[in-house]
Amino acid sequence: MTRMQKIDVKKEIPSEGLVHDRDKGQLGIRADLKEKISHVLISSTYIKKRIKDLSAEIVKDAKLNKAHELQIVIVLKGATAFANDLAQEIFKRKGPAVRFNYIKASSYGEDLSSSGTVSISGQLPYVKNKNLLIVEDIVDTGKTLAELRKYFIKERGASSVKICAFLDKRARRLPGLKKDLHIDYVGFKVPNIFVAGYGIDCAEEFRELPYIVAVKEDYFKAKKKRK
Repeated sequence: MTRMQKIDVKKEIPSEGLVHDRDKGQLGIRADLKEKISHVLISSTYIKKRIKDLSAEIVKDAKLNKAHELQIVIVLKGATAFANDLAQEIFKRKGPAVRFNYIKASSYGEDLSSSGTVSISGQLPYVKNKNLLIVEDIVDTGKTLAELRKYFIKERGASSVKICAFLDKRARRLPGLKKDLHIDYVGFKVPNIFVAGYGIDCAEEFRELPYIVAVKEDYFKAKKKRK
């Protein structure tokens, strides 16, 4: 079996992607999607391996803090697949009981760039004096997560808020948040390209893909003009 390429979580993954030999079948982009998708950026095997590593980090920290329950806040819709797989791995490692909470927070909609404002909605149980873990699909400008963390601490009274992000697009980070926004657990650092798949959408497409793809920007610019 081919050895898996070691991932340096402090660096961006290569723009040509991470595709394990056992996932070579994922390289063939379906004919009707070729005008939309450039290539596979992260194949399924690498996703599964990274989620196992993240769950190990989370369980280790929970045991150090003697936490028997983990309140995770899943940011809809993109983080759902990631959060489900992460919770199962935490269970397999005999980690704390996971409690699921859902919230909508977005600054995108169907547009390609941030609107500059963050909308937060959803209902949560009593979180005052509790330790929360926000599970997000992708961080770019960082504005959404910065607002969420402030909301949970200042308005809901949470004791602490940690962040677990599947993808981190640091090149897009707002200048004021490059140092101030700390991501506690990061799956992959990705280059500044449009990505989708594994629950993450691009203009509401591609959530069902079991891997991450690089999306062709020209396709979505043309689609926007046709509206």
